[in-house]
Amino acid sequence: MNNLDNFFDYLLSMDIKRDLKLTKEYPNYREIIKSYKVKLQQSKLEPIITLGSLKGQIYTLPFDLIGGSTFELKINIELLNLLLENKTELNKFSDSDYNKEFRIKVNNCDEDSMDMLFSKDFLSRIVYEDQVDKEYAKKCVNSEEAVICGDFTGLSTNQVPFFILDGNHKAYGKVKAGKDDIRGVLVGRNIWIKALMTEEDKMFIKIFNNINFILSYRNGRILKCDLNKYMYNI
Repeated sequence: MNNLDNFFDYLLSMDIKRDLKLTKEYPNYREIIKSYKVKLQQSKLEPIITLGSLKGQIYTLPFDLIGGSTFELKINIELLNLLLENKTELNKFSDSDYNKEFRIKVNNCDEDSMDMLFSKDFLSRIVYEDQVDKEYAKKCVNSEEAVICGDFTGLSTNQVPFFILDGNHKAYGKVKAGKDDIRGVLVGRNIWIKALMTEEDKMFIKIFNNINFILSYRNGRILKCDLNKYMYNI
């Protein structure tokens, strides 16, 4: 269960300025943070996104937040695969959450999804071994289905900001079997955000993103002139 009171309290405390070495002020910072808290609370009252017959696997990604709070992000994997298979489905969703700055930017690619051949070294760094049924994983070694990884750049503090959204068993089995150049898809935020389960999930991503960039400005890592292009309209 998500309880973000500690997160927002810390953002409004004097401690954050010292802990994060915030040297700059941001206009109406306190009012903005308070409004974000209200917006996120209100989003809980929104109905769960209706996905028709989609009742498939849910990928849950926990966020450990400053201040001691946690948030569990929920992604509908069946919907994610539908979006990847039929890009026209993207047009059925609002474009208010689309930001070209969050396209995938690897290997000089500037797209929202990218077919890739993942190395075993890369996948070994992000595979979730604790969640693997190792006997089942052995059966997945020769599977031709793609391993789907999500790009969480700007949202994750991990050294490698990618997560396996679908195909963890395939990835584990192939890595342990020594296979390389493993078929996969890298999915950018503009796609996986459309597969989030609830309005609260979507609002959290937008607010968390904006707060990260505001704090990056306040500690001098980003210029004010570059800030707005990374912000969601909330």
